[in-house]
Amino acid sequence: MGKGLEPEGMETVSMQDLHFASQPGSEELGLVPDVLEELKYIFYQLEQTDGTKADFLELFGEVTEKYPELKDSAKLPAIHAHIRENVSFEITNEELEGLWNA
Repeated sequence: MGKGLEPEGMETVSMQDLHFASQPGSEELGLVPDVLEELKYIFYQLEQTDGTKADFLELFGEVTEKYPELKDSAKLPAIHAHIRENVSFEITNEELEGLWNA
């Protein structure tokens, strides 16, 4: 038996091959996709080095410094949800919010 087939129209890609497009008309045009690209790199780094929550918090601190305007964005909950889906450890809302308030 071999690998199972993907459902029609779906494809499995590695993290470094995943890219996000911005949505026209967004008030943060380009910012959210940029942050997602940064996160993709962080997740890759954590995966390659068996990174910890402390490593993530340190790396993501650079993202919050680079994109402080997202602190009050309506997109922040979606970014936080994306983080939770892709890290191998528990991270609380308080920890995520704390990154933007540092």
